[in-house]
Amino acid sequence: MKETPETPLNSFLNRLKTLSIYDVVLFGGILLFFVVASMGYGTNATHSANSKLLEGHFDTLQKNKMYKEIGYSYDLTLLESPQKYIIKADYANCLDIDLFNEAVKKGDALFLTTEQSKASLILSIRNETTVLMDIDCVHTKTDHISIYIPMLIALCIIFIWWMRRKIKQDRTASIEQ
Repeated sequence: MKETPETPLNSFLNRLKTLSIYDVVLFGGILLFFVVASMGYGTNATHSANSKLLEGHFDTLQKNKMYKEIGYSYDLTLLESPQKYIIKADYANCLDIDLFNEAVKKGDALFLTTEQSKASLILSIRNETTVLMDIDCVHTKTDHISIYIPMLIALCIIFIWWMRRKIKQDRTASIEQ
């Protein structure tokens, strides 16, 4: 008599084989959603094609505290324009404020990279030779967001699917008894 080798009960492939075709297709759809969403979510974020370069002379930089001090943003004004340029709270950590205070005095030339769609939103700041706020830091923060949100959505869908399947199994087990 030949013995068949035992496979572990917790094997992912064995569990996948026991699922209905509906569950396998749903699971595959969730994984496909995650891949497509994580690639596409950040595409509207700040990239060099969606930005423009401004040159001006520094006037003021004002720090704005947010509600209950959960964060802060900055307003930057140039001598040539009454418009306030904004460094969002999400990007405020990308600005090296100590270096900015040392390197920039009133009237110094600054090169700002702003979003094309929101001309007041600053993505990077550069003095003559010094990078004061790096656009790569902004991209890194945006790229992290573009992965975390689809991952959170996919995990929620998987959890709901698992709970629904578990409830269905419990109902069939209680009916059989």
